Amino acid sequence: MWRGMLTRKLRSALTAIAILLGVAMISGTFVLTDQITRTFDEIFATSYKGIDVVVSPKQAFEAEFSEIDPLDESLVDTIRNVPGVAVASGQIEGTGSLVVDGEFVEPAGGAPPLVFSALPDPLSPGEYVEGHAPARSGEVGVDSNTADKADVTVGQRVGLATRTGVQPVTVSGVFKFGEASSLAGATIVVPTFADAQRWFDREGRTSSILVAAQDGVSAAELTRRVAAVLPANAEARTGQQSAEEDAEEITDQINSFLRPALLAFAGVALLVGAFIIFNTFSITVAQRLRELGMLRTLGATRRQVMWSVVGEALLVGAVASAIGTASGLLFAKLLLVAFDAAGFPIPGSGVTLEARTVVIALAVGIVVSVLSALLPAVRATRVPPIAAIREGAVLPRPRFARFTPAVAALFAAGGLALVVQGLVGEGDATQRLLGMALGAVLVFVAVGMVARFVVRPLARLIGWPMERLSAGAGRLARENASRNPARTAVTASALMIGVGLVVFVAVFADGLKASITGAIDESFRGDIVVTGKNFLPFPAGAQDTLRSVPGVEVASGVRFDQARIDGTGKKNVYGVDPATLPRVFGIEWKGDGTDALYGRLAPDAAFVEDKAASSRGLDVGDAFTATSPSGTSARFRIIGRYEDPTFATDGFIVSYAGFARVFRGTDLGFLAAKIADGGDAAAVEERAKDAVSKAYPSTDVRTNREYKEEIESRIDGLLFVLYALLAMSVIISIFGIVNTLVLSITERTREIGMLRAIGVTRRQLRRMVRFESVITSVIGGVLGLAVGVLFAYVMTKGLEDEGITFSVPEVQLGVFLVLAVVVGVLAAVLPARRAARLRVLDAIHYE
Repeated sequence: MWRGMLTRKLRSALTAIAILLGVAMISGTFVLTDQITRTFDEIFATSYKGIDVVVSPKQAFEAEFSEIDPLDESLVDTIRNVPGVAVASGQIEGTGSLVVDGEFVEPAGGAPPLVFSALPDPLSPGEYVEGHAPARSGEVGVDSNTADKADVTVGQRVGLATRTGVQPVTVSGVFKFGEASSLAGATIVVPTFADAQRWFDREGRTSSILVAAQDGVSAAELTRRVAAVLPANAEARTGQQSAEEDAEEITDQINSFLRPALLAFAGVALLVGAFIIFNTFSITVAQRLRELGMLRTLGATRRQVMWSVVGEALLVGAVASAIGTASGLLFAKLLLVAFDAAGFPIPGSGVTLEARTVVIALAVGIVVSVLSALLPAVRATRVPPIAAIREGAVLPRPRFARFTPAVAALFAAGGLALVVQGLVGEGDATQRLLGMALGAVLVFVAVGMVARFVVRPLARLIGWPMERLSAGAGRLARENASRNPARTAVTASALMIGVGLVVFVAVFADGLKASITGAIDESFRGDIVVTGKNFLPFPAGAQDTLRSVPGVEVASGVRFDQARIDGTGKKNVYGVDPATLPRVFGIEWKGDGTDALYGRLAPDAAFVEDKAASSRGLDVGDAFTATSPSGTSARFRIIGRYEDPTFATDGFIVSYAGFARVFRGTDLGFLAAKIADGGDAAAVEERAKDAVSKAYPSTDVRTNREYKEEIESRIDGLLFVLYALLAMSVIISIFGIVNTLVLSITERTREIGMLRAIGVTRRQLRRMVRFESVITSVIGGVLGLAVGVLFAYVMTKGLEDEGITFSVPEVQLGVFLVLAVVVGVLAAVLPARRAARLRVLDAIHYE
């Protein structure tokens, strides 16, 4: 086996690369996500280093953007009197960032702009590397990453965006958490406790209470003592528990999405590699017929022949997986650079390779290699001893080959069924996604199985312009591609997977953009949109500021939160002003509903979104109990049912007064305004941007058109990341085409020698190989286009109720076909040079 690998170094190397890159993605994914986990563990361990007990408001359940009712400040004195307490201090938590020269200092990559009030020693987690902690009103500390980003220095006068507007402050010091300069791109500003209370509407209240124990008192014991004096709306945990839970919460939010997503792309790369390994070993078994026949003549059993092929795949897979596992360290670093360049920085400590990562990466790489070579190995056992003495012997046709179309049809039907089930079925989201992934694999395999039936007609069609360019080289290339349709089909299928997924992403994203912008055009009646930066909630005062702008006819804001309905599940709740919302925003009513229902939206009334109603078994006339994360509950009766796939989705609409019955927060998630008829729209828009942004720099003020463009740009940004990750599968498929062409040239050595002998030039020979590569690549591209569009169509049809439409970006698909031609040209460089450098006499005498 080793001798076979060393004898065919180029083939072994090209085959190994296919597995190496996929394994490197798996290894790098685990390395990166382990690094994220370790970094946040270190950050929060440092943050809670001097804290023994944490007292916080009790939550009924976790929810996004919810404002939990704070604790009464008097509880701090109660806790200070608990035996064993050395220091106890309240802390205010909010969102806000520095304003430097009128510009809001935005966090990177969607991270939040955080504000934490200062803590006394030993509770303070920050280590000040410059200046000192805030000691007087108007002073703030800033984390070192934000200070560098905003280019602020100790003593500089800046602004701090708060709930009550921009407050003038002085930077008193710059700090960092342990070895980390930032918290995953978040900005962190630290004012005094009293300032934070005033600026974030917390007078007489505190977000949490942090406690340090006296010497000789354990954190667990002090936690029990503190818990005994707490009211029903508060709970106590040890500092270590809080650190672990906070770190786990953040890493789960990141890794629960990032790890499966990256592993999915690694799986795509390995699937492409599996096609390449299968094709490579199928070709080599066919080329080694006489060698295998000789082994059978000398007494080798079928099992020994099979294990000679499987053993070679095992060695190739083991070597490639070992190198790929180690290469995961480099891949993880490249991911860090890519995320940083995309505006999603990940704080880093040392990169390490865990034992679990090594085991998983090696196991996956080796298993994929062996399974991919298993069918060719079984075919090798069917080589008869007589093949050793027969010139031109060929492998016998597989006994079940005639059933290939039927099996492919079953795979395709099963795959599409799994995709549809994942879209419209019920159950755990992870299981549904895994089912969809398996369905996609089955469809790709099915297409690969029957692709050989379309190779010849596609080769004729694609080869036609090449024959016009160069009759001899074009015809030979077309005939070579058609000579073994199964081989060409498997080679093209490797590229088909990457192209198919790229096309699916492009078509689905185009439909998503069209549906979102279409929904905005249909339902949005306003001219100006205000949102918080990074889509975070923003102060309700922005609504009054916008209303006061000359030329603005009406402005209406929406409050967001989440509630449990009748004690279970979570649904979105939208607080609105019934008098103004229908003038800037329209929803599609179900049944007898009209905008006149807004006049009946009393504090105990609600509109229910159609899907939310169906999922909860509710309808007009029914009543439900909504419970906030803080545990406050209220009863609402349903007076209308509506459909809206864009803004007020999966939940309920209530009035501001109804919202206040359950939720404490007054911040807005969305604000829209309509310009009065006859006014200078451009001038009003500029005045609105200037007034709102100046008073509340944490907001983004856009026109209707700019808002749609912003949404499209965010989708495009995500597309670029997806394309970059999918590019790995395309790169692997290039190696597959190279490998197939190299093996094909070796197989046709005598034929090439004869062509050279009758006058074919090296240039013509290179052109022939190049044309053959382009034909194979374009076949893969065409198949990929068909499968990708099919997937996108199925997906959009399954999500039709969510407002997603099917839209085909013709220009992008044309670009993908051109890229398939480029792939073919690049893949042909090495094989073409190899064919052109064959010596005529050596080639003719090749055995």
